[in-house]
Amino acid sequence: MKWFKQSAYNPMRPISPDNQFNYIGNIPEDPQTPEDAYMWAEELNHGRYPEGEELIATDAHFAYLYAVYILKGRFFAGEDKISEEPNWSYFYAENVVQARWPEGERAISKDPRFSYWYARDVVGGRWEEGEQAIYSSGIKALIEDYNRFIGKK
Repeated sequence: MKWFKQSAYNPMRPISPDNQFNYIGNIPEDPQTPEDAYMWAEELNHGRYPEGEELIATDAHFAYLYAVYILKGRFFAGEDKISEEPNWSYFYAENVVQARWPEGERAISKDPRFSYWYARDVVGGRWEEGEQAIYSSGIKALIEDYNRFIGKK
């Protein structure tokens, strides 16, 4: 893909085509987007960036990345935004909270794939809240995998 640029920590970080600068040597001094604030923390601070946390917390993707790679733990300020997205809620529960995360379960339960993965990887068993999404998805392989996982024939 043409819009991948190297980063010191992630050589394959996707950079959006409308982003007008290269992060390696040209991070804005006053970050105006969640992405800029996250990159400030990652590339310049090499750690926590309290001044940018409010901005980072407005984007589920960058809030998740900030929790995983910068804080290496929960990012409470970003949890409301993360909990709105099934994918970031699942990843946050699995990789950051490392347990069930009720705040994100409503979003997760609306997506059949993340519902199955959440049941398998986080809950460790049947997860009734996600079953409607799984069974109504019409994805035969997913339904079969879930049924096998919970021991249903």
